Amino acid sequence: MKKSYDELFFTDDFLFSKIMRNPEIAKGVVENLLGIKVGKIKFLSSQYSIDEIYTGHGIRLDAYLEDSDKVIDIEIQTTLKKNEGLRMRYYQSMIDIEHLNSGENYKNLKESYIIFICLNDPFGKNQAVYNFVTREANGEIRANAL
Repeated sequence: MKKSYDELFFTDDFLFSKIMRNPEIAKGVVENLLGIKVGKIKFLSSQYSIDEIYTGHGIRLDAYLEDSDKVIDIEIQTTLKKNEGLRMRYYQSMIDIEHLNSGENYKNLKESYIIFICLNDPFGKNQAVYNFVTREANGEIRANAL
């Protein structure tokens, strides 16, 4: 059953997609959630599909934006799904695949962020925010520093 416009919330896929097409709103959401500055948005899309591998599992990003040195995906999760951590990892890898051509230096990969806005705690630890980074096991070396 479809909702009327008056019944839609920010977390409804239709409304989220429409709202996040506005560069200033998308930029504000990212800056407020991550506490980082986003430069001039060079590309912005809702429901952006990546299916780079012929036999692979493609993805559809709820809201995707790029500035000169960052790529950012924002996903709305209204229901808990199993293996959300693995899903985030897969989305990250597919975004990287799209941004690096054959023979290109890995240094050309942009800094990337995957944001999952969840209505429920996906890891059950009663935290409002979870942050994940790639780093060496003892925390002294980040993978992108090599």
